[in-house]
Amino acid sequence: MALLVVAHELSSGAALIPSVGAMYGEQAVSETALARDLFVQMPDDGIVMADAGFGIFAVAWDARQTNRDFVFRLTESRFTALRRRATIVASGQNWTTESHTWRPSAKRL
Repeated sequence: MALLVVAHELSSGAALIPSVGAMYGEQAVSETALARDLFVQMPDDGIVMADAGFGIFAVAWDARQTNRDFVFRLTESRFTALRRRATIVASGQNWTTESHTWRPSAKRL
């Protein structure tokens, strides 16, 4: 069984070449590893935009290793945990800008 990760260039809608790997067995790969392969196909000024399943430190790290900025939708629990350690930079009536250095957690499964 194959695991497939796809990405699109948003301004044109063009699909990148999908990244495919084994889902099970000795050759199994993670979606995170497959996503990493897509970053090198992106335009040099491309920004990684990812849904909550990819809004994890490992994907952010890989994006930065290819000199890409990123915008992630985070799960509520991940956002809350990151926000607890953030510093407020500016705020207004209906908005807040915060700064945070994202570091990997030591959490073990």
